[in-house]
Amino acid sequence: MDADRTARMLNRLGILCRTTGRLAQGAEYLREALDVAEKATPKDESLINETLGNLALLLHDHGRLSESEELLRRVLQRLDAGLGADLRVLATARNNLAMLLRSSGQFTEAESLLLEALDGNRRLRGDRDPETVKCVANLGLLYYDMALYDRAEPLLKDALALRQELLGPGDPDLGESLQNLGEFYRITGRLDLAELMLNQALAIWSAAGAERHPNRATTLNNLALLSMARQDWTRAEQFYLQTIDFRREVLGDSHPDLATSLDTLSELYRVTGRYADAQKLCRQGLQMRRALLGDTHPDIAWSLNNLALIEAAGGRYEQAFDLLCESNAVDDRLTVQIFGVGSEAQRLQFLDHLRNRYQIFLSLVVSHLAATPQAVRKAFELVLRRKGLAAEALVVQRDVSLSVNDPHVTSQVHELLELRRELGAKTLAGPAPGETPAQHQDVIAQWQSRREALEAGLARELPLVGWDKRLLQLDASAVGKALPQQRALVEFVRLDVRDFAAVPSQGQTEWQPARYVAFVMLPRDPDAIAMVDLSDAEVLDQCVAELRVSITGDLTYSRARTTESEFDAGTELRRRVFDTLLPALRGSTKILLSPDGDLAILPMEVLPMDDGGRLIDRFEFSYVSSGRDLLRMGLSMHGGTGAPVVAADPDFDLAGEGGTTMASTGRSSRDLDRGHGATRLAGTHQEGEAIADLLGVRPLLGAEVVESRFRGLRSPTILHLATHGFFLKNQTGLRAPPGLDPPRVENPMLRSGLLLAGFNAWLSHEPVPADVEDGMLNGEDVASLNLLNTELVVLSACETGLGDIHVGEGVFGLRRAFALAGARTLVMSLWKVPDQQTRELMIEFYRRILAGEPRAEALRQAQLKIKASHPDPASWAAFICQGDIGPLSLQRPFVAHGITRR
Repeated sequence: MDADRTARMLNRLGILCRTTGRLAQGAEYLREALDVAEKATPKDESLINETLGNLALLLHDHGRLSESEELLRRVLQRLDAGLGADLRVLATARNNLAMLLRSSGQFTEAESLLLEALDGNRRLRGDRDPETVKCVANLGLLYYDMALYDRAEPLLKDALALRQELLGPGDPDLGESLQNLGEFYRITGRLDLAELMLNQALAIWSAAGAERHPNRATTLNNLALLSMARQDWTRAEQFYLQTIDFRREVLGDSHPDLATSLDTLSELYRVTGRYADAQKLCRQGLQMRRALLGDTHPDIAWSLNNLALIEAAGGRYEQAFDLLCESNAVDDRLTVQIFGVGSEAQRLQFLDHLRNRYQIFLSLVVSHLAATPQAVRKAFELVLRRKGLAAEALVVQRDVSLSVNDPHVTSQVHELLELRRELGAKTLAGPAPGETPAQHQDVIAQWQSRREALEAGLARELPLVGWDKRLLQLDASAVGKALPQQRALVEFVRLDVRDFAAVPSQGQTEWQPARYVAFVMLPRDPDAIAMVDLSDAEVLDQCVAELRVSITGDLTYSRARTTESEFDAGTELRRRVFDTLLPALRGSTKILLSPDGDLAILPMEVLPMDDGGRLIDRFEFSYVSSGRDLLRMGLSMHGGTGAPVVAADPDFDLAGEGGTTMASTGRSSRDLDRGHGATRLAGTHQEGEAIADLLGVRPLLGAEVVESRFRGLRSPTILHLATHGFFLKNQTGLRAPPGLDPPRVENPMLRSGLLLAGFNAWLSHEPVPADVEDGMLNGEDVASLNLLNTELVVLSACETGLGDIHVGEGVFGLRRAFALAGARTLVMSLWKVPDQQTRELMIEFYRRILAGEPRAEALRQAQLKIKASHPDPASWAAFICQGDIGPLSLQRPFVAHGITRR
């Protein structure tokens, strides 16, 4: 028998051994095959590549990841050098290396290789070839590991459907797809579907010839996890023990999959109160993972977290703290990877995936280590690294995109901005004439999918240069150095509290009701971080609701249950929050607040004091999304700024026979909520003229306040908008064709906005001029504006600071949108505001900032002046100042945008 035939036979034997779980024997056959092929004359380079690849896969199954990676990279190097070059083999090699890197936690390179392999296989083999389907399945697995579940699910489903159609009923690849989709259904809570899929996979592994397949153990482990989810502790333990025995027999005593089984069984023992057994197994699994995967693999974080829970359950809180600090460091590195390949929605989804571990760490410090300064500092630093992170990544990415001179990237950015605008417009408009609601939703889904693909593509092409290092190295000292003099920072956190002593198998609940916690940093002692446990979060949220209702009379606020007096509700909230904070503030009267949860929709300065005054009388408050924002405030701006833009009193009936003459006394969307459109505001016209006069520019008024003008803005120094604002609390859109219900609006950025000229005509389905568009600036429109160097945005309208509250990430609405657009400071309102008093307040505010007063102090003094003559807080307290609080840097005269005062 010639060498070539011998090598091929040995190669096939090695493959057969791998399929049937005889890994050691398979490795012997493949090494012998490689030796024969390399000594043959002439050499069959393609056969050498194939054998190297098969040996690498077998070593991967055996848990020898570094050896496997070395062989797979050797195959790629050979192909690049033209040795056995074949585009199909190249695609396969990329796929195999990607899956190895996935196992090693190197997700960014793995995704790049898989996308290249999938593209190559589709071009060379077609969509229905088993190798193409394998790439689809593997990409779904990768996204599952990255917790990008919306991207994983369709790929896993497609792979299963194609394998059911193309492969035999007992094919191992079919079993793998059933197993993977079953596990996906388990993790996403669809337990019946999970059980169906996993049992079908187990039947395939139990068939003749597949009993020793490594995937059989994976299915058994997933069935154990499923039993855990159903609290069937006995059945779960049986599955786990079977899995461990199987893996020891097939894979040996040191393998990543065996470590997984030890870790998951330790979790079962922990939730059933068997702490000694749990600790022993978890430490074994952690030690094995460290030896095989290194210290930064994502699975290490799971083991560390599980071991920390066991230690905390036994009262060993310091040991648990050290383990969780190490786990957080692994999660931070993984976050950098995910943010480098994901869309905005996927980044938020990933942060939700990490939230349990985040809350476990904070719970440990709040409940058991509050008297340990090092622990409090570490907790504060974790909050700084996580809170509002998705928004900051978008801001950094925007800055990078403006500095890249690449036509392809520029084209992608422009396409994304236009798609976001069109997507928002179509969502709010509802079905077009002749378009059914189902067709409308199909178009929305297709455009949304394209949007996410563009965002993910730009994340890869616009690496967040320097941001990763800044995030990983962020500490309290850096924030303390950036904290303005004489100003205290208060970082609020809303968190569910973990009870580490709870035993779930005994019916005890591990997660207790949410609480608010505050971290306080003082400028004169930034290294001494105080942590203050405030109160039950539901109680505080209810106080916020009652206070808002009592001030505004708006009974539609969802949490409000009573109409308690404004003084009683406000006093209760002040005592529970501000009075509790006072000792930690140590006499500070200038306070920078980073709110969370429902505390983000109430101005702290409105709270009443026992002497009849308000907190604003003694304290100056300003706001940031996160204390981390202080580090960006000191960065220099790119490029210049243009003249201020003042836009006021839009002609909402622009498409009709002239503007409406109706007047309104409040800048509210109450009429809009009833579907009756918007009325003109006399005070906004006067306000626009007065402020434009102070700034030395000509205002945009009436028919000039159209949407197209705003998209052409290029960093005006100041942007002032005086009009109606809207915030739709539910998910119902603004309009629909006659006879149809308004469309549902899932995206919270589309449910808040500012009304512009022509809005009433658009709402009534009347023809409007092209530059009117839909007569509004919603949150998506605003986020696409170029306000990179804009010093100040003032939204002189109602409820412009409201939106959907995402705990830990902020308020999704105009508040988030203007920050993403680049505005350094935003003045906005948290409830409906009266027309006349708002006009007076705004004019006084501008007089002061133009005289050189800092922004936050200027707003406070203007509010105090209105309060002196109109003490009702509905007249003066709605507006807050978020962002940079210092004086404006203004150069006059202003010349830009064609609206210089004549």
